[in-house]
Parts: sequence; structure tokens; C-alpha cells
Amino acid sequence: MVDENSLSSLRELFLSYYSPTRQELRDVLLDGIISVDTNVLLDLYRYTPSARAELINLFSAFGERLFIPYTVAKEYQEGRLGAVLDHLGEYDDARGHLEAARERAVSALNFLAKRRSFRRDEFELELSRLDSAFRAAERRVAALASDYDLDPEGLIDSDPIRKSLEPIFNGKVGRPLNPAAEQAHRELFGSENRTEVLPGDSDAKRKPIARAANDYLIWNELKVEVARRGKPILFVTSDDKADWVGRERGRTERPRRELVEEMLRDCGVRPYMMQPAKFLELSREALDVAVSPGTVEEASASEQGQEYGSAPPIVVHGLSDEPKRVRLARCCTPIPGDEIVGRTARGRKVVVHRTDCQWVAQSGPEVEVSWTDVPAELEVSLRFTVEDEAVFYAAWPETLEQLSASVRILRMQSSEDEMPATAFVLLNFESPMTAAQISEVIGTIPGVGVVARTSRNLVTNL
Repeated sequence: MVDENSLSSLRELFLSYYSPTRQELRDVLLDGIISVDTNVLLDLYRYTPSARAELINLFSAFGERLFIPYTVAKEYQEGRLGAVLDHLGEYDDARGHLEAARERAVSALNFLAKRRSFRRDEFELELSRLDSAFRAAERRVAALASDYDLDPEGLIDSDPIRKSLEPIFNGKVGRPLNPAAEQAHRELFGSENRTEVLPGDSDAKRKPIARAANDYLIWNELKVEVARRGKPILFVTSDDKADWVGRERGRTERPRRELVEEMLRDCGVRPYMMQPAKFLELSREALDVAVSPGTVEEASASEQGQEYGSAPPIVVHGLSDEPKRVRLARCCTPIPGDEIVGRTARGRKVVVHRTDCQWVAQSGPEVEVSWTDVPAELEVSLRFTVEDEAVFYAAWPETLEQLSASVRILRMQSSEDEMPATAFVLLNFESPMTAAQISEVIGTIPGVGVVARTSRNLVTNL
């Protein structure tokens, strides 16, 4: 019995403010409940066969201490095929990014050559070197794609990963919450009046509420299992968003303080969270299981995500299944203020075009989309007339500073006897701006005519 008048320690009274020690993590690996998030299971479809086998073998090493929340298992079953299609789509994206990077590099050389910074023979030599380097990278991407061992069609009836997991997970998957409890959790999550942050809140900005609430259900399923067993739990997840994870100077080493306090209050033990790479490393030490450095490296790369840039602030309407990825079309680079339309693509992706984009009619089926916010990073292609190039170039650096922008491509088209010239520009913006704001700032340069959006392809292919 605890004496209410006795004194205690800082750590004991404020445990949620402390990151777990290495010994505490080792102890939970050796004796606690081990649970994994959906993203860890779906990442198995991105790993190489050897890394995949080592992680599955590690799951089996925990025996009866392994626990898979019902909602995680359900999301895994629903997401397997999408994970494979998404991964295959990443090879296509990589090819596209390589081609775009090659175009930018060639444009930079062309710009220097036109300014006579390069002799023609030097230019041709550097162009040849660039081309060789990019073609080698493209061949490597093609080889990686051809080596991928999973076929989307085959997964429907025969999934080798699921087949390996089934005997390990047998008797370790939790039951769903009872309907009344689930309904209460969903109502709380969807309440507009609550002030507390719940797991899933970060996803609610880009997912339907019903889908985002799954994180909150998972959290409560973990609590139910901890209360049943009376042991601390380690939740392995790639998720590092602020609704789950506590941050100290950029480090994410523990669950959010409120979650630690909630589980201590309701279950009497603290929860632990760990990303897959660290989980693999510490498990190798604690359990003496085979985990190669290559597997840790693959897990670490997966934690960093497969996206190029952050997800755009777009809401997709009317799809029965949530898209795996939403990206802005590179052909027309839409930004807030533009009228937009979504087109579905392979791998449950949605590509967002401007409605006046010349390529939109050649894309996949149409879906309704809308802006939710101004993106933190933008790429914009523009065209405008320039009466006096000398005046323009003198004012251009200050204009870029005002825009917080950097130039990826700048080309001037003019003839000796014809003015004004036409400028074609591809810009990267570091700060949020709308199309109207961009046009207004550039339009203040003396001699600049109407600033209009143009096709990215037109700028890069001039």
C-alpha cells in the first residue's frame, strides 16, 4: 500500500516527461507485449525478400507475446494489393523524376551555352556525360522494377507474405471492440467540441473521418490488451506524426505525453513506441536473432517514406476507397487559386490537374477534388512579356527574394527586330503563395506584361 504522505522522485511522478532508457526498452522486448502497426505489415510488400524474411522471423520470435490489433489486421487485409501497386508505381515515379531532372540539367547547360560561358565542344562533352549518367540511373531503376518478386494479380488468390504471417499470427489477433465501445470512440473522435488531441487527428486533415478514426480505435484496442495482460506494451510503427509521438528538439523517442499518462492512469503501465529500424536493431541485441544491416537500412528508408515531397493539401471526394497517394500533375503544376480536377491512376493514386490543362482529357477517370490549404512548397510554370531585358534582369533577384522562390528554368524568347521578349519560367516557392499573389509581385517589375500560367512541358521543352 502506498503511503499518501511519502515522498517520491521526479522520474516516478513525471514519468511521461522522460524518454525510456535503453534498459527499459530491452526489458519490454524481453517480457512485454509486442504489437505492430499496419504500416509495418504493409512495408513487407516493399522490402527485398531477404529483409522481409528476417522481419517475419523476428515476429515469430516473440511467440505468445505478439499482439495484432483487430483494426491493424483489417487494414492490412484491405491494403495488401494497394501496397504492391503503390510500390510498382514508385518505379514509374522515379523514372519520371529522373527524366525531369535530366531536362533541368540540360536546360542549365543550354542557358550557359547561350550566354557563351561554354565553348561548343565543352558543351557537347558535358551533355554527353549528363546523358550517360541519367541513362545509367534509368537502367538501374528498370532493373530494380524487374527484380521485384510480387505480382498484383497473384496476390488476390495466393499471397506468399500473408501465407507466412498466418501461422505466426494465429491466436494473436485481437477481437474487435464491442459495438457500443466502438461507436462511443468514433463519436468522440468526430466531435467538433473536444479540445484534446487524439491518435488519428493528423490523418483527419487528409482522410475521411471514419478512416482517420481507425488510429484512435487501434489505441483503444492496445489499452484493452494491456489491461487484460497487465504488462507494458511496445507498439512498432513508422508513424511519427504529432498525434502519436512526443517530440523533443526533433527527436521522436516516446509516445505523446498525454498518451503515456492515459495508459498509466487506465492500465497502470507505460506504453512504448519504436520505429522499425530501431526495433530491428534492439531486437537483434536483446533476442540474439538474425537481423542484417541491409534489413535495418531498408526499414530506415521505409520510415522516411516513399513520397517525393510532402503530400499536397487536397481532399478527394466521392471515392469508395481512400487513394493511396495524391500528387499534383507535373504538366500544369496547379496551385491554390486554380480550378482543379482529379484523375485516378494505377495504384489507387489521384493526379490533380488544372481544369484547363491540355493533358487532363488524356488521363484516367475524373474524380472531384478541392484545396484544403496552401501548400508549404510549390512549383509553378509561368510566361510573361518583357519590354527591356536589362531592366528585368536587374530587378529579378529582388523579386525572387520577395517571392521566397528559386529559379529552376528561365528562358527568354525574342528576335533581334521584335520586342517585347517572352519569358518562360519554372519556379520553386519555399513559402505559401497563391497564383494571384505570384502574378502581382512579378507584375511590379517595370516593363513586365501580363503574367500567365503555362504548361510545365512547354517551359522544359523549349
